[in-house]
Amino acid sequence: TDVFRLLQVASPIDIFVSHDWPRGIYNHGNTRELLRRKRFLTDEVSSGSLGNPAHEKLLKVLRPRYWFSAHLHVKFPAIIRHENKTITRFLALGKCLPNHDFLQVIDVQPQNNSQAGEGGATAKVLEYDREWLAIMKSTNHLLSTERTYLQMPTPLGNGGRRFDFRPSQEELKQIDSLFSSGRDNLDAYVVPQNFAPTAPVWDEKTDPKSGTPPRFVPNPQTSRLLRKLEVRDVIGEYLYGGELPSGGGRPSAGAGGTTAPAAEEGKQPARVTTEANPEEIDIDDDDDDGDDGDEKNAVNVPLSAPPPAASKPANPEEIEIGDLDDDDDDEEE
Repeated sequence: TDVFRLLQVASPIDIFVSHDWPRGIYNHGNTRELLRRKRFLTDEVSSGSLGNPAHEKLLKVLRPRYWFSAHLHVKFPAIIRHENKTITRFLALGKCLPNHDFLQVIDVQPQNNSQAGEGGATAKVLEYDREWLAIMKSTNHLLSTERTYLQMPTPLGNGGRRFDFRPSQEELKQIDSLFSSGRDNLDAYVVPQNFAPTAPVWDEKTDPKSGTPPRFVPNPQTSRLLRKLEVRDVIGEYLYGGELPSGGGRPSAGAGGTTAPAAEEGKQPARVTTEANPEEIDIDDDDDDGDDGDEKNAVNVPLSAPPPAASKPANPEEIEIGDLDDDDDDEEE
């Protein structure tokens, strides 16, 4: 459902963040270097199966300016040139370890740089996205916690039912009404500063690492937003093990102020459980020795000390997405 919802977004997107890589992204970067460092990926690259096919579709449709992914614990930059001449700069990074490429600073200027703060002054604030809120509300009936295949609406054989959920002007006006948006309320979509602790702080002395997942705690800020939109919290329902208590739980006073919301009477929140995926690659045990060839000249330094200025030789074949500009790309083409 989330993929279907994202495909309804029509506004330009600056940054897309995902855990999995989009399928086929390796074709747009230095594949040889990737396989030298992660040899166990060779078969998937050869078969064209490495990456998430849903993310591949999102990449082609949404065409964000930047796409950042995780999962494979290796630095891999790539440039994707779309049919409409726009460009997506992709970047994945390595493990947060000494002599690994785990950090890159990128200055991203938003396409719409006019943010209205208090009194109409320009300010950097977090805002809800009007278009996305409308999509969430109009697709609420498509949400489900059942472990069955869900067929999303399509133009073919749908019996005249709606299949295009790109927001209409009427739906956008409905969202404006819910958030009291107008000329006299420029901060209508600003995320309220009502962040608060929702669970006790973990204490290693009283709760040593036992491998037991923590109990699920509903997020009151999320609950308030979804109630306002009249949208189900399916993730909360699934992890809680049933319908959430109204209000997302009742806060209970504790030593640190607000702690975990109390569950409704007679109902204990479900523990978060994870099931093993037989197709998942255990990257924590991957062949990091493959990195040694590229980093054998690097100087080992403690994490608390700054690395030498030239701790690792530059790779002349590597694309640094922060240093690219569209003019250079056009000349290459």
